[in-house]
This record gives sequence, C-alpha cells and structure tokens, in this order.
Amino acid sequence: MTDAGHRLWRLRKQYQSIDAALTVEGSAAGRHSDSIGLGGAAGGSAMDAGGSGVGSGPGVVLQFLLSGEVVYTRRWPTRELAMEDATARRSALEREGWMPHW
Repeated sequence: MTDAGHRLWRLRKQYQSIDAALTVEGSAAGRHSDSIGLGGAAGGSAMDAGGSGVGSGPGVVLQFLLSGEVVYTRRWPTRELAMEDATARRSALEREGWMPHW
C-alpha cells in the first residue's frame, strides 16, 4: 500500500481489487504525481478522469491501488476534498460492478 497510508475501502471485481488510501503529508514531503491507469486495466472507466493535484507541500494524498499497484495519485489541500473524490470514485466503480470487500 502506501508508506503510512490509511486504507479507506477495498472493492473487488472478478479476481482484482481496488484499494483507496489516504496519506497526510507535511510541507517537507516532496512526493507528487497525478497518474491514471485503471480504466482499461480494470475493465471500467471510473478512474479515467484525473485532476490537477500535482504539487508539493502540506496536504492529503489520495491513492488508488489496482491489485496492489498504484494507478492513481492526487494531492488534495484538505482531507474533506480527498474524501469527496474517493467517495465519488467509489460510487462510480460500484455502478460498474465493483463490490465492497474487507
């Protein structure tokens, strides 16, 4: 998963899983990215739309992992915004047939 990430939820579909994880970062952290790659690999499109979350500084990093590999990372200025993104993407994935799993 992530270095100090907190898993929010896990969804499963056939033999794959998607995890959502949050990591709170301080101003000294330099990690950043905004990459997407889940749509074709998972057979769905809920993860295809990204945003402009690239940058460094304090914030919350939201990551999605497809079967353990990071396929989406975005930095949000607040936990609330990161949670809104995670919730919206989870809803879209569930409409595409992904099921909750812990």
